[in-house]
Amino acid sequence: MRNESRRKATATRKRNSVQKLAELPTRQELRSMRSLLSVRQVATIMSICPTTVRRFSASATLPHIRIGNRIRFDPAAVADFLEGLVSRV
Repeated sequence: MRNESRRKATATRKRNSVQKLAELPTRQELRSMRSLLSVRQVATIMSICPTTVRRFSASATLPHIRIGNRIRFDPAAVADFLEGLVSRV
């Protein structure tokens, strides 16, 4: 019984992650956004950990804006960053 509940939980997580991927904005939609993105939003879009996003911004790899002690990202800059990653592969 325990293994069956684990399988159900795993299947539910997979379904949820697929739904989240379907809801992510495309690069074109990112460019048209007018509001700044938070670290968590960028991490979700890029499917990486928020700590990695902070590392990218600290190393000036990913352009960012500091507002007080918060880090915000221009959606167009995020789209450019993603295109740069894709072109390297």
